[in-house]
Amino acid sequence: MKMELTRNEYRTRIFESDMSGYAKLVCLAIMEYAGYGKTTCYPSQDTIAQDCSISRNTVRAATKEAQNAGYFTTELIRPKHARFSIIEYTFPYVECAAHEQSNAQRVEQSVDLSNERSPAAQEPYKPIEPVKPKKIITKKVFSKPENVSDDVWQDFLLLRKEKKAAVTKTALEGIQREADKLGWTLQQALKVCCARGWQGFNASWVQKDQSTNQQGENTNAITAKDQSRRDAIMRGALEGAKECGLI
Repeated sequence: MKMELTRNEYRTRIFESDMSGYAKLVCLAIMEYAGYGKTTCYPSQDTIAQDCSISRNTVRAATKEAQNAGYFTTELIRPKHARFSIIEYTFPYVECAAHEQSNAQRVEQSVDLSNERSPAAQEPYKPIEPVKPKKIITKKVFSKPENVSDDVWQDFLLLRKEKKAAVTKTALEGIQREADKLGWTLQQALKVCCARGWQGFNASWVQKDQSTNQQGENTNAITAKDQSRRDAIMRGALEGAKECGLI
């Protein structure tokens, strides 16, 4: 029922009521958040519990008692752009114009629209941007050159895959360029790559191996010549010993 009472008269009515001490305390604490000239406020239960130094369960019980006694009404609302709902408290007292004017210089207390259990309730709603689908990049497989056999080409593709290197036109052109320095075909160069596990091909690598092999052959030739000379000396020595009757 609507009470034709001013704010101060309503406060006195609360003090004189038969409600419990906690119900009076909670009712007056909520009323302070309405401010002068207003009959609604939005404090959270955590805020009321902190102001009154009581637990949230006590706040719930006291709020229910005061509401049943008709000292205020509650409604669960959801402000615009808020993620969570809040409780709106409405008091039935009447604030006269003269009383509002006499208290015009009084600083109103800020309305608590926050929900301590859900800080995001104060923040403006930000729509979630749709996730852009990732572009699927397809690797282009380079076609087999005409002057390369299927077996060598498949072995070369497997080798590049194990090395995690794509077969590209630029890579093949580089191998062909190095093969031309040796007078080789692309088939020969790729075959050597597969045999030696080379990801790429460089003419200097082959030239170095050829130089090493040539040095080995020269060394072997010199060793054979020396052995022949030693054998000739031994034969001459044996013949001389026979002529002298030593053996």
